[in-house]
Amino acid sequence: MQVSLYTLGCKVNYCETEKLKAEFEEAGFKIVNSTANKVDIFVLNSCAVTAKSEAKVRQILNRARKKYKGSIIVLTGCCASIKRQTDFQLNNVDIIVPNNKKQELVSIVKQYINTHNLLNTTPPNSVEPGIKAKTRTRAFLKIQDGCNRYCSYCIIPYARPTVSSKPLAEIKQNILQIAANGYKEVVFVGINLLLFGKDTNNNLLDVVEIAAQQQDIKRIRFGSLEPEVLTKELIQNLARQTKFCPHFHISLQSGANKILKAMNRHYTAEEYSDLVKLIRSQFKNAAITTDIIVGFPGETEEDFNESLNFVRLQNFSKIHVFPYSIRSGTKAATMPNQVDSATKLARVKSMLKLAEAAQTEFNNSLIGTKQTILFEGKTKTQLYYGHALNYVKVCVRSQKDVTNQILEVKITSANKDGCFGILL
Repeated sequence: MQVSLYTLGCKVNYCETEKLKAEFEEAGFKIVNSTANKVDIFVLNSCAVTAKSEAKVRQILNRARKKYKGSIIVLTGCCASIKRQTDFQLNNVDIIVPNNKKQELVSIVKQYINTHNLLNTTPPNSVEPGIKAKTRTRAFLKIQDGCNRYCSYCIIPYARPTVSSKPLAEIKQNILQIAANGYKEVVFVGINLLLFGKDTNNNLLDVVEIAAQQQDIKRIRFGSLEPEVLTKELIQNLARQTKFCPHFHISLQSGANKILKAMNRHYTAEEYSDLVKLIRSQFKNAAITTDIIVGFPGETEEDFNESLNFVRLQNFSKIHVFPYSIRSGTKAATMPNQVDSATKLARVKSMLKLAEAAQTEFNNSLIGTKQTILFEGKTKTQLYYGHALNYVKVCVRSQKDVTNQILEVKITSANKDGCFGILL
């Protein structure tokens, strides 16, 4: 039987989808891509972080039902965890598998095929191996699941409430597999990555040291990080690791302390700024990227301008901007003084304008420097592209294939999307 899997959302979801593909293949199913005209089973690994994400889930399910008539439609992921089955049109979904049963998804599908009844078993809380790579250069390894911080706007702790960490022995085996398969870079990801080890008495430095010991792994990188659990000790220890990349994606969400408090974020703007300064004192040419929410309930024009000015001073290399999205079941959904859509849109545009200027300025600051690039592939304009240690995208022209090679490049020009250079 043919299976197509479609993924929305974070890198953790993509890691989990790769594992599901391997499990389906091991069970004798054939994996086909989403462009296939006929599949027997369609699996959507969903995201629920915003109302827009949920709307996209519904669109994809509607499209899948029309395209794959008679097929088994499976919904899993965060949308499947926070919504009742009746919240989805039953003619569009045959099986709903929440996150806490995702490890049993293939078994559930097989049971459904045989009996049209769903399994009721609940799997143990654990983090399964998850390796995802769009190229043969960088692998994403899920090592942590769950979040218990309960930011007032976020639905994810309700979809993934149990904090759990992958055992170090399993991580070591995963890294050995990654190295044996020819990957040169590993990216550790999780729902709240800095909570790794809270349940196993380990920390992120342990996994970095395991990866650093593998000769064929040349680069180590982290996914998104939360500032309130990023300690001075960890930053200083990471700075001593020669393979660790100086790129930190640290979610800010707002630069106004009143809004941070309403969001139930556990830090102030000043503490965030001190953290950025500490990172830059420890890492040369460090790149700091972030997420910003605008239009949070109660955010006045004065609050927004405070956030805008704070963001401007941080010299971020990239900023992801999101309008606040009401998620039913969260504290923020019932807060007074909800910001209207037109005001949100105007603030998004202002923040995006600042984000584009900041990204252009950071990329321009690299002109004339030498950067070490791990090349990943070729663009449509026949330029080879890859990423510097600080995760800036760099393109070069080359007569020979440089994919999956780490080479030194002199940066000659830049724009808001990245840099261009010549091979040295």
